[in-house]
Amino acid sequence: MILCDNDLCPIEWFHFVCVSLTTKPKGKWFCPKCRGDRPNVMKP
Repeated sequence: MILCDNDLCPIEWFHFVCVSLTTKPKGKWFCPKCRGDRPNVMKP
């Protein structure tokens, strides 16, 4: 499981397979909803 780094994320925890991950990414990670479905970008 991986935690979204947005403190206000309504879901918080995700299964790797549910967000198309196979390994833990380095650095901060934001779920598709919090990043607006754009990699490496968080919604304002």
